[in-house]
Amino acid sequence: MAESRREAGRAQRQADAAAERAGEAEKVTEGVAAQQAQRATESGVEETERAAERGLEALKQQTQGVDETGREAERQASETSARMFGGAAHTGLALTDTTEEIVKVWMHYAEDVMHNASQASEALSRSRTIPEMIQVQVRLLYDNMQSFFDHSAKIADTATRIVTRPIEALREESAEQRPR
Repeated sequence: MAESRREAGRAQRQADAAAERAGEAEKVTEGVAAQQAQRATESGVEETERAAERGLEALKQQTQGVDETGREAERQASETSARMFGGAAHTGLALTDTTEEIVKVWMHYAEDVMHNASQASEALSRSRTIPEMIQVQVRLLYDNMQSFFDHSAKIADTATRIVTRPIEALREESAEQRPR
């Protein structure tokens, strides 16, 4: 039994020594792993810094490209706006001209109606019989209708130009703006 206790003690010492060596090996392994982890972390940080620098450089280049593109787009928008404003101005002038013509035609029609009414009034004052009065009224109606038809034809012609003049003005403006 003594021998088995000795052997058990020796086995215990060997087990303790093995455990101690395992602990030392574990400490060494932990140290190596910590060093490797530290190096990997440092390497990751350095790679991240380089990637950030590359990203910043790419962002700067994109920003410069966007800035240049923005300036070009701004220039084109200004030119287009100027052309459209010019076209709108020409269109507005064309509409103003044709509207003025319509107003003049209506004024002439009103003048004709007043002239016809004045003549009819004079003729009615000279009329002595009912057939003469009816004849004056028929003549007044005929003259007013004829004047209305004449002026309506002029207004229809002018109204047609109201539609076509702005389109022609825009065509002229766009033809002037085209690069040659």
